[in-house]
Amino acid sequence: MKDKNSKISTYIYLIFILSGTIKPLFLYYDVTLYFDITLVSCLLLIIIIIINNKYSKVIFENGNLVLRSFLLFCIWYLFTLVYSISEIYSISKWFLFTLNIIAFSYPLFVTIDLRLFIRAFVIAILISSCWFLVLYIQYISFASNQFESIIGGSLSLSNLLGIISIILVTSKEKVFSDLGVRIFIVLSLAIIGLLGARGPIIVAYGLIFVYFLYRIICSIQNTVIFNNYIIKNKIRTKSILLIIGVILLLILVNLYFEENISYFVDRSVSRLSLIFSENRGNIDEMGESVTARVILMQSATKYLSDDFVHFLVGYGIGSFGLLFNNVDGRFFPHNIVLEIGVEAGFIGIILLIAFFIQIIMLSTSQKKYISIYVVIYLILFSLHSGSLVDSREMFAFLAMYLLKENEKSNRNILQKNISNVRY
Repeated sequence: MKDKNSKISTYIYLIFILSGTIKPLFLYYDVTLYFDITLVSCLLLIIIIIINNKYSKVIFENGNLVLRSFLLFCIWYLFTLVYSISEIYSISKWFLFTLNIIAFSYPLFVTIDLRLFIRAFVIAILISSCWFLVLYIQYISFASNQFESIIGGSLSLSNLLGIISIILVTSKEKVFSDLGVRIFIVLSLAIIGLLGARGPIIVAYGLIFVYFLYRIICSIQNTVIFNNYIIKNKIRTKSILLIIGVILLLILVNLYFEENISYFVDRSVSRLSLIFSENRGNIDEMGESVTARVILMQSATKYLSDDFVHFLVGYGIGSFGLLFNNVDGRFFPHNIVLEIGVEAGFIGIILLIAFFIQIIMLSTSQKKYISIYVVIYLILFSLHSGSLVDSREMFAFLAMYLLKENEKSNRNILQKNISNVRY
């Protein structure tokens, strides 16, 4: 019964975290929902927390310090509503921010099946991404205006694909079979590349490269220190067949969707080339997306330095839109540190950074599923894309990173690393 309840609570939590990704698909197909998925799942999570009625003590030894740091940040940020210059959007953003609190707090109060969550999360994101690609191809072929309503979802999906690719690459415990993991890694990285979102491409690919480089260095050191062992990179038959299969699949897909695949590849290469071009210092030559974000970030920095009082405490939650274009609505600088700086001041920035640092510094044990690379990816992504109220996935994975269920026993780790180094 306990396992069944754990599975139910895990799936409800998954729906809550992915509700922002699910809703656009209903919008595309003109499906009328008489309830809000996010609101209903959130209410269910709150009810489960109340029924559970206790702090589950499932985080690592120093986790309480991280939790206190998070609560201090949340209390200060929510308090800024008192003096916010925004009269309308501040209320909406106040409630939207509380969703992040639920996302972070739920795994700490209610036991979830972490492996089940990750498996379901990976499958859901890959299905949604493939579905999105099919719709994108239809949009290219038939210029469907209907797709315009969800095209913004490409960045969100790319971010989620980046998360799952890093989890699958760096996980110490099996989430799927070896063959399944390899297929899902290739598929997720390929779709990220096709969607052309520069941030996830650079950060996800870069962190995976750093991870493999680190593993290679460690294996060399282990070989030198423990000369009684020879650590070899065994290339399995499955891996060779997988590589051949992927190449054949890509050839077949390219033959069938030649023009469409060429469009995706050319688009991605073009967008990336703007970053590495000789004109990268000129924001006008970097593309509309980068130019707009640079202007937003520069404006946020300016507001921070207007005067000492606003530098210290900010203009209040939801205030960026009024400052930037005199509109009391959703607007953000695509950098949560600058967003918090404008709205909650230097105090808010210090509290957020303290929260991030404690997560990275206090949890030193090896992780089963969600590694430090995932944490770094989430933080880096938040510095160049999205808004604080769109960070539900980040706070959810930061919370799950802290769980004892995510800790790997140190017993025999050295022996396992020597006898079974995987690349």
